[in-house]
Amino acid sequence: MLLYPVLADIWSVAVDSVVILVALVSLIALALIALLVLEVLRLVRQVRGEITPLLAQARETVRVAHGTTEFVRTGLVKPATQTASIAAGVLRTISVLRRGVIHPRPDTFKEGE
Repeated sequence: MLLYPVLADIWSVAVDSVVILVALVSLIALALIALLVLEVLRLVRQVRGEITPLLAQARETVRVAHGTTEFVRTGLVKPATQTASIAAGVLRTISVLRRGVIHPRPDTFKEGE
């Protein structure tokens, strides 16, 4: 009978020790989670600070590309198209005039008209 109260005391001390140990481990885990959250917040701020200049640079690149395409369109494509149209018209005019003067079509001048 004397052995049982000693085992009960040892058991209660062991249970209390385990509860205290679990509480300490829980506090350490909570502290680590808090540090992790702070680290994630710092990382988010850093990424946000790096993305803003990248977005500004991308906007500037789009603006420059738009200006370049506008310049090429008005300074190169439009004049080239107009020149090609004029050249085609001149060539067609020359072709019609040569055909009409050198080789008149038989149905151009009908007898009796």
